Amino acid sequence: MSLAIVLLLCGCLSEQPFNCPKDALTCPDGTTLNRTLPDCNFPECPAKTKTRLSLSQMSLKTDRSLYRSRETMWLNLTIDANREVEAQIWVHGIKSRNQEHLRLRVNRTLEKGTNNLALKYQTPPCNTCYGIREGNYNIIAEVSVEDTLLFTNTTVDIQQ
Repeated sequence: MSLAIVLLLCGCLSEQPFNCPKDALTCPDGTTLNRTLPDCNFPECPAKTKTRLSLSQMSLKTDRSLYRSRETMWLNLTIDANREVEAQIWVHGIKSRNQEHLRLRVNRTLEKGTNNLALKYQTPPCNTCYGIREGNYNIIAEVSVEDTLLFTNTTVDIQQ
């Protein structure tokens, strides 16, 4: 009993419950953690889970529908992603005699949200001995991300 009185007088024993500091730890996923008893350490952050990829919308458009031989064509590829991800993009088409005249490959980091990619291309000459014939041509965009492959296309008219 006398030892308990001495410990109380020197402040070594307290009748107050022990509390941990009120600071907090913010984990990479945004979770906030508080210190826990008995040692007042922070618990481990939750394991990082990868958000399942969703590419909800993708479209390919050109600045016009009619082009002339050797004109500049602007292609706009729009891709909506639900998280940041690396993508391989291949835009190809305007095929004649088993040859694709349009062949563009791009590696791009897609940001979370709407991504717009503008690509510049010069149409091939229109003649029968070199280039392409006048007419409608298909342009295809393929986007490869992780285990997902998406396609979209558009058609353009190329005249002399």
